[in-house]
Amino acid sequence: FVDESGDFESFKGEWVIGSILFEGSKETVNEKLSTLPKLLKTSGAPFLLSEYHLTEFRQNLGNSEAIHIAENLFSILSKAKLRFKFLTVINEHKVGLSQRERTYRTMLRDLLSLIDSSIPVGEKIEKLDLVVATRTIDGELQTSFADICSDILGYIPKETEYDLASLGMVELINKNKLSVELMQANKSWGLVCADFISNLSYHQNKKDSQTLLYNLYVSAKLQTFDGIGGYKVRRAKIAAA
Repeated sequence: FVDESGDFESFKGEWVIGSILFEGSKETVNEKLSTLPKLLKTSGAPFLLSEYHLTEFRQNLGNSEAIHIAENLFSILSKAKLRFKFLTVINEHKVGLSQRERTYRTMLRDLLSLIDSSIPVGEKIEKLDLVVATRTIDGELQTSFADICSDILGYIPKETEYDLASLGMVELINKNKLSVELMQANKSWGLVCADFISNLSYHQNKKDSQTLLYNLYVSAKLQTFDGIGGYKVRRAKIAAA
């Protein structure tokens, strides 16, 4: 499940693509995620799925309460018996590629390669279901399903032809074992989690966000790297991740 924070254009804040990777088929994962409302209600959380957006929690309830909500959600995830890991690509230096969408798509390609390298030795991704939050600016859809298929998935095999960092992802694409779905972020608990990690990473210089991100990192629940830069630099970072 993939979401983003930042406008990928101005020098305000970070540019972030955040995701949560679950083990299991999409059907099994969604079934387990469907238990979250009951678990959250038991924990005292009064919010509905459509209300889970960390930016609005920060604006309406303050940073401290927003962080508390995020901590509670992440804790509940473990109780839902889900094996998961957060993966983020952060363009800290705001290096653009002349166009906002080119920057976003390049970072998304890097995220897919990071997914490949995040799998423990001895394990293998048999199939990958990619659920991406829709992005609109002034009511206009930005990266579309066709864009993801052509400019991201279609480009990876070319980009990694001589690159060992992402051969597993190339194999999934070549064998049609990678599916793509676009969805509104407030329609999926998986995308809510991706929204939360994106927002936390966007605000990583704030102390409360830093603490939560650090706790995820030391518990091996978070893997991240600074995206963008020259091709060789990016690929080296991914291979070493």
